[in-house]
Amino acid sequence: MSMEGPSEDGSANSKSKEIYTVECVSCLDDFNSKDMVKVTCHRYCRECFERLITTAVQNEQQWPPKCCLNDIPFRTILRYVPKDLGKTYKDRAAEWKIPISQRIYCNQPDCGLWVRPDHVNQSLCIARCSNAHWTCTTCRGPQHENSDCPQDRDLALTKALAADEGWQHCSKCQALVEHREACQHMTCRCGYEFCYVCNQKWRTCTCTMDQLNAIKAGAATRRQERQRREAEAESELQDALRQIEEFEREEALKAELLRQDMERQDEERRQRELEERVRLESLRRHQIEVKYQGLREMLDQIHDLQEVIVRYQHDKEKELASHEASTSMIELEAKQQAEYLELTEMAARKLAAKEQALATEYILRVIEEKKTEGAYLQVLEGFFAGKPASEARVEELMRQLRKKMDKGWRAWVRWRKEEAAAYKMKVEEERTIREEIMYSVKKRHEESVEEGRRELGRRQAAELRWVTFVVAERAQLLARMETAEVEDGTNGYSVSGSEGEAAYEGMSGPS
Repeated sequence: MSMEGPSEDGSANSKSKEIYTVECVSCLDDFNSKDMVKVTCHRYCRECFERLITTAVQNEQQWPPKCCLNDIPFRTILRYVPKDLGKTYKDRAAEWKIPISQRIYCNQPDCGLWVRPDHVNQSLCIARCSNAHWTCTTCRGPQHENSDCPQDRDLALTKALAADEGWQHCSKCQALVEHREACQHMTCRCGYEFCYVCNQKWRTCTCTMDQLNAIKAGAATRRQERQRREAEAESELQDALRQIEEFEREEALKAELLRQDMERQDEERRQRELEERVRLESLRRHQIEVKYQGLREMLDQIHDLQEVIVRYQHDKEKELASHEASTSMIELEAKQQAEYLELTEMAARKLAAKEQALATEYILRVIEEKKTEGAYLQVLEGFFAGKPASEARVEELMRQLRKKMDKGWRAWVRWRKEEAAAYKMKVEEERTIREEIMYSVKKRHEESVEEGRRELGRRQAAELRWVTFVVAERAQLLARMETAEVEDGTNGYSVSGSEGEAAYEGMSGPS
């Protein structure tokens, strides 16, 4: 499929349409997809599609029209072909859907048209084409005017019987009429009255009862002659059947004797074969027993070796687990001891730093109080300068200041002691928490080691049970293999050691 894009010299606002082209599967040319006829699997151009349908309606070997073995739908054909070809297609579809043996065509050489089923009279065995030509449906030839088809076998047999029995045809409806009793006056079921002797219309002849009796006597004679011939033929047939039966009895007797002799020979042969099979079967079973006894001994040796290997691996695992547990415990204790020492040193450093900070604060507070006291003294001396009793007044105020400052100093000392005690308690609490954490870690480690030891014990016990189960399963498998080989009866041969080892490898698996 190809696509042609919009022209480059078109304006920006113009809308160009994309044109898709599709290849015709018949002529291999490209056409606009809108002009193609799409069927189930491919596309055709109009001309090739019309040619395909035309070829199909002209040759029944190419009917119905197909593409890749897929029938082309009826609606698709009528949609894309001309009306005259569509009409021809409908006619061919109606004609060729009927089996060839059941179709009726016009007998005229220059016509030969197919006669539609609705133009066929089954009761009269005639058909009429669209050109008004009549055809006999029995012999496919021209219509038989006022007579029956000579190729109608049943009608011919009926006429022969009627001639022997002396039956007459009704001149009006051609129905057969048989005389039973009374005179020659006959009345057909169609109402026509005629003479049974001469077949003329009633009361137009001079036939008598003697003539009727002569006709009936002749019919009786012919009937007796026919019955005699039939009896002779039946007698000859019975005689032939008796001879055939006698011959068949003799042949059956010969066949029975031959069969009995062959049965005796077959019985002797079967007895010899049975004895030989019994001998071979005994030999085969003995070989199988020897082979599987060797396999069982090999399997027992492998089982013992596997159990020794498993127990050795268990001892190594226990030793390794114990070593890892003791090593991890020593490492944990050393690590916690180092952490404890570091924690103690850190607590001491924190307490020393706190005491140093409080001592520094004490020195700064002393200096600050001295500065405050000196400044206050200068203010008082300046304020009371030249006033009477100034020294006593200044001394009194300074004493009050010192008293106030002493009170604050004592409060600060109490606060310092409380702060130091609280900080020490906090440090001790942190150390205690860390110690508890280390203790918890140690306990969890001990529990983990103990759980690992128990898990190792459970796993090793499970492995030992698995080894026991595998041993039993292999023994059962070997027993089933032996039973199957004994019952199969196809592997009756001796087994060497290498073959036994190869058979064992399929069961034992890795140790």
